[in-house]
Amino acid sequence: IFDHHKAPVTRVVWANGDPTLLALCCKDGSVSLVSIDGTIVQQLKRPSKKACVATDVAWSLTNEWLLVGYDTGVAALYVVKTAALLRY
Repeated sequence: IFDHHKAPVTRVVWANGDPTLLALCCKDGSVSLVSIDGTIVQQLKRPSKKACVATDVAWSLTNEWLLVGYDTGVAALYVVKTAALLRY
């Protein structure tokens, strides 16, 4: 059902208080927000063009933001509704 990634998934985290929404990190550097029926809600872009692995993800308490850690030592903050990169 969650087979849209091109590389192995490294982390899966449920949204806070929402049993229908997940964040998936992948070794190809991508992060996707998906519903439990497999629908891709948002696809987040890497913070740079450099190859990296998305290693961890954390939702804000209100699920408005998503913090993603990469193996390059970078952390990136995204706006969930728009998939906009806020800071890195």
